[in-house]
Amino acid sequence: MRQIGKACGHFFICSTRVRSGSAIRGFVRHRMAAQRGGPALSHGRTSAFSTCPRPRARSLPMKSTVSDLVVQRSATTARGEAAVPTRLSVARTREALLELKKATDRCRECPLGARATQAVCGEGRVRSAIMVVGEQPGDKEDVQGRPFVGPAGKLLDRALDELGWTREELYVTNAVKHFKYELRGKRRMHKTPAQREAEACHHWLQDEIDLVRPPALVALGATAARVLLGRQVAVTKERGRWHGDPSGRPVLVTLHPSALLRGDPRQRDEAWQAWLKDLGIALPRKAKD
Repeated sequence: MRQIGKACGHFFICSTRVRSGSAIRGFVRHRMAAQRGGPALSHGRTSAFSTCPRPRARSLPMKSTVSDLVVQRSATTARGEAAVPTRLSVARTREALLELKKATDRCRECPLGARATQAVCGEGRVRSAIMVVGEQPGDKEDVQGRPFVGPAGKLLDRALDELGWTREELYVTNAVKHFKYELRGKRRMHKTPAQREAEACHHWLQDEIDLVRPPALVALGATAARVLLGRQVAVTKERGRWHGDPSGRPVLVTLHPSALLRGDPRQRDEAWQAWLKDLGIALPRKAKD
């Protein structure tokens, strides 16, 4: 159950599903100090988290951006009326996603944030019917700060083009926001995120989903599928089908494009066509102009 805690004229969306982060707590203290004398809610002490049972304050720091952000609750009446979710305007959603990126950059809830160049959040159409979720940024994504700009991203773009779609029509992101790697000489080689690292990052992905509010999602690979569906997923057995996430939103599971790049070259054409068939379930082929 979400609660909104209001402190110092700012709104913080809190969730009992995630843990608090020291980076966000520091941000909250900074904001409170900057507005000395503002209202404070407390359970015996001044805290921006006082209306929540010790969760992490979930992103969204600027009042002008988030006074109605993600979930705007109706006034609670004596009859106990339920909160009414509303969708932000496109402009406010973009502002909120920028603030989310800044908050994610400061995240140190797992070791990955301290080693990465920057957080890599999603990009694309904020009213997209489909959100595509990959695993984590790669080396090029970590440097450029954009998702899917490396070899796997080029393969994704090629698939979208063949289906008659463009990346600009979708919202593309990753389940884990920081690059996990191991050094081999001077090269930073991709390393699969551990489950605890993906879990620590889950609330950032959930923030993106809450803001973009896509009707459906595409999970590329096992990490994305596990995070979105909340369970272990055998991608090769469950690919090419719709599954329901815990909220009931449909999620299509398929391979990550990097799996095709690593695959047997003799089976590459067959794997490519099978992957296109999977993607075509969520992204029906359109006639090209």
